[in-house]
Amino acid sequence: PLTKDEFVAMFTVDFEGPDATVAWFEATNAMKPLLWGEESLPVVSDLAPRLQMPAHGQPWEEYEDVKEFLAKHSEALKLLHQAAEQEGTVHLPIDLISRSEVWNFVWHLRTAARILALEAITQVYEGDHSGAARAIHTIFRAARCLEDFPNSSVLAVRATMESAATSTLELLLPIADFTNDQLAMLQMDLSTVDYHESIYALLLLGRVYGINQLQNSWPIDFSGGDLRFRGDVSEYLQSMRTFLEASRMTWPDAMRHIKSTSSEVVDEGIGEMLGFESETSSRLENWPT
Repeated sequence: PLTKDEFVAMFTVDFEGPDATVAWFEATNAMKPLLWGEESLPVVSDLAPRLQMPAHGQPWEEYEDVKEFLAKHSEALKLLHQAAEQEGTVHLPIDLISRSEVWNFVWHLRTAARILALEAITQVYEGDHSGAARAIHTIFRAARCLEDFPNSSVLAVRATMESAATSTLELLLPIADFTNDQLAMLQMDLSTVDYHESIYALLLLGRVYGINQLQNSWPIDFSGGDLRFRGDVSEYLQSMRTFLEASRMTWPDAMRHIKSTSSEVVDEGIGEMLGFESETSSRLENWPT
């Protein structure tokens, strides 16, 4: 796609099969806003669990506050788990993704991941290991709802949510008594996390914006970003083709492909895209996958 209309047409499809859009929106609509002070609770303030798990039966200073907090969100948690049990995911027309209600949905899902992580930790403390596995699984399923949103901010939210699920799982695995079936479920959740198509769509959208800018001014200036690409039109399109090809590869192969095809212009473009000032190649090798 070279224009916005062509991009919309490319990603506008007639979805077939199960559609869980209504269930997930109902669950997030039941979320209550976090009150002042509640974000200081373990896990709720940031998605990476900070709690050193107390042993079952041992004192947990914040336990009563956590139980009260989870009780307040019990209806939303119930609906989130029910949505996770449904087949299918969220399907939205691509031209609606910029609407405020969709962004509310995205941010509510992010908050839901925090609360679900706290629920999992609490359930292991209480000895409900099955409930903890279910909570982690629900985080993965909630994050999967954002797969088809070609937006960098949404992709970042999805990555943060899946990081919450993996961090919580890492924290609980040594102490939780998960069954083989539960472990298989969580292993499937982990093994099916894939960002290739999302990054590919983002690069296509970025190229559409870039081409639009080429018709008006040079250098390219993406709204909300600071990319200044040094080179002519053909070099820009060539570099975007390199990025698009690399996005379908594994991380090591992608970096080798970029390095093998990059000119000085492309190499500078990569660095500026990722916010690096210099030493692009060596810094990229250490950039988290």
